Amino acid sequence: MSLKFIMDTSQFDKEFKRYAEKSTMENLKKGLYAMGNAVINDSNKVIPKTPHKMGELIRSAKVEVDPGGQSVEFGYTVPYAAKLHEAPENWNWTLAGSGPKYLLTKMLQNGEKYMQLITNFLKNRL
Repeated sequence: MSLKFIMDTSQFDKEFKRYAEKSTMENLKKGLYAMGNAVINDSNKVIPKTPHKMGELIRSAKVEVDPGGQSVEFGYTVPYAAKLHEAPENWNWTLAGSGPKYLLTKMLQNGEKYMQLITNFLKNRL
């Protein structure tokens, strides 16, 4: 089972386009990869955190940029990752700071930060 999160980037698109047009495909892919890694990193360190009792879930983190540099896919690949992410609030989380929606909350709270990360990445490489 996989989860997809689609974010409205219409305001970001104008500034991003200016830098993306001048950037190389390699830098565009690196910027998207850096953004995906930032979300994974935040999900592991900022409450609600990714559950990590045995570490299998965290070790399954994946960040992939499509070959055309148009999108980035990130998340956790173990079979139970989606179940934990979507667990109800009253779930018995055994580790302090763990909780549901550990990826989604980061995108909702920090979406602008992540988009700015990509823009700055490209801008600094022109």
